[in-house]
Amino acid sequence: MMALVLVLLLGARVDAAEVPPDGATRTDAGHAGDVREAEPADGGHGEAAAVLPQETPAHKQADASADDVSLGDSQAPTGPPQRPATDGQVLSEDAIEMRAQQPVPPARVTLSLAEPAPVLGMEHETELRVVATGAFASPLPFPRILCSAGRVEDLVREGPTSFSARFLLPSTRFPQVAILVADFSHDSLILRGALAVRLRAATSPGFHTDPGARVTVKVVDKEFGPVLAPADGNVHVPVVVPPGVDFALAQSVNSRGQASQQLLDLAIPRARRALVVAPEKLVAGSVGEVAVLAAEPSGRLVDASTIVLESSGPQPEPLGSLAEGEARFLVRVPASLQDPTLHLMASLRGEPDVTAEADVVLISAPTAHLMLQAEAVPSQAAPTRSLRVFLSAQDAFGNPTDAGEAAVLVDGQPASPRATQDGRVMLLLRPPAVPTGRQAMEVEAVLDSGHAIERIPLSLFTRRPPPPPPVQGTRYTLTPRLGLLWNLHQPPGIALFVEAMASLHTSLAGFAFGLTAGYLHSSFFSWNSAGAGDVVLDQIPLLAQASYRYRLDRLALSAGAGAGLVLAQARLHALGSEIPGHSLAFSCEGLIEAAFLLRRSQVVLGLRYLAMSLGELSSRDVIVGNTGGFVVDAGYRIGWR
Repeated sequence: MMALVLVLLLGARVDAAEVPPDGATRTDAGHAGDVREAEPADGGHGEAAAVLPQETPAHKQADASADDVSLGDSQAPTGPPQRPATDGQVLSEDAIEMRAQQPVPPARVTLSLAEPAPVLGMEHETELRVVATGAFASPLPFPRILCSAGRVEDLVREGPTSFSARFLLPSTRFPQVAILVADFSHDSLILRGALAVRLRAATSPGFHTDPGARVTVKVVDKEFGPVLAPADGNVHVPVVVPPGVDFALAQSVNSRGQASQQLLDLAIPRARRALVVAPEKLVAGSVGEVAVLAAEPSGRLVDASTIVLESSGPQPEPLGSLAEGEARFLVRVPASLQDPTLHLMASLRGEPDVTAEADVVLISAPTAHLMLQAEAVPSQAAPTRSLRVFLSAQDAFGNPTDAGEAAVLVDGQPASPRATQDGRVMLLLRPPAVPTGRQAMEVEAVLDSGHAIERIPLSLFTRRPPPPPPVQGTRYTLTPRLGLLWNLHQPPGIALFVEAMASLHTSLAGFAFGLTAGYLHSSFFSWNSAGAGDVVLDQIPLLAQASYRYRLDRLALSAGAGAGLVLAQARLHALGSEIPGHSLAFSCEGLIEAAFLLRRSQVVLGLRYLAMSLGELSSRDVIVGNTGGFVVDAGYRIGWR
């Protein structure tokens, strides 16, 4: 009989262990991530041992043996064993050696909720406690809290290794699983704990039955009700649904004692059941560990071998699993950062609808190359009062780094670089107020393993401006010219011209356009029906002119042409009387000249040919032939820019 009782009791305990409570699945074991289901009486807590750095390129440990493990910044004491005192007694050598041989308890992180199985729609928040135990440097920094549903706020420290916060339940009112992770990982220590919380939801499924029927709804093994159906037969029964349950069984007994059953589809939407735990930042060319946790709809953690991780960079490498429901991956960061983030996407093999994503910020490696570059100063520029020196920095892979963090010395004195509007980093140099006798200023910059030195000649600040060019180009010119007029039919006369020209550009070569006004005075012998006499002729030509100039060092040659009108006044002296007459006629010219170039002026020698035919004058006299001719003149040209 006693044996039968024992068998029944043991069988009852086994059956109870197979059904998960409406609580939280926790991690609790001697290594990171051993998982077991939490009993309702334990307050819904979970704990996980520290995940120690593995022998990867990112975290290599120089272990003396398989039993020597480095936990973050915590290190085992070296040297001969000490003799600690306990209650005033000195321990023996054997006691010290025995204590040293005792295994160090594994580090673990425990997460627990004040309400182990919250009900959505009835509760809005609960208290979350995080406690870390083990051999590591204390106090621990604040952990990074991640959750697949809901959010965590008001994280406060309760002790060197204990923290508390408010876990705000998700606003969506349907049963689901929330995965909470507390991550203390930093430097070479990987320490985290996880907790899978089964969030139940309060709802009221509705269906139609006989009016006045007595209705109950069974969800899994729990029955809700009874509720009497109203006169229209549409009844709603308040129930609490755990995650992983999609259907409920409705039972009704009408007034005639007839029983009926209905299978109710609770229409539970799909919830997020996976979480990616990745570093917030990774360095170019490095590797990092990424963990992915996933749970089944009921809250049980999945087989870690079914978790798949992909990235926008190199394919992650599986590192195996140290905990149920948690898969670890080695992620490699490209050396050249073409994209500022690394996108990670986790999924379950055979369940494409279960996904989780995360973005890791990629940063440059420590600075390996530092460059100083002074701005270019034109050789003909005047002395500068300040000079900009630009700083640029790169890591070993050619990725840009922040040169603004460099320590800068100017002639041994600290200086502060600043950023320009276009994002560059520069240092503004000014010459020393007191002459130091040195020929250059020394600028030195150091950042990480990058180092650069630049020497700036002081002559940039003290040099004299170069002399102006011996000849300067002009755009506008005014040239008075004086010369002689001569042709085959009359004696030489006097020629005076004033020429105003303009060019398209400030130059001593090329095309120029303008106006020329002149005065020509000449005399010749003539005759008419009244007799013979002398003619005094005054002519005023007004011409539009164009010329092309060609420069040969200090000499400029030009050729041009012009056309316009000439106003002539003639006086005929015959038989003691004077007969005046005037005429307006067409005039044109062609000219060549040579100019000797001074700084802003020119000495000009010119030869032109004027063609002017006056014809009949107002006195009815007719002047036959060309009254112009060759003009040889000299002038002085003044120019303006």
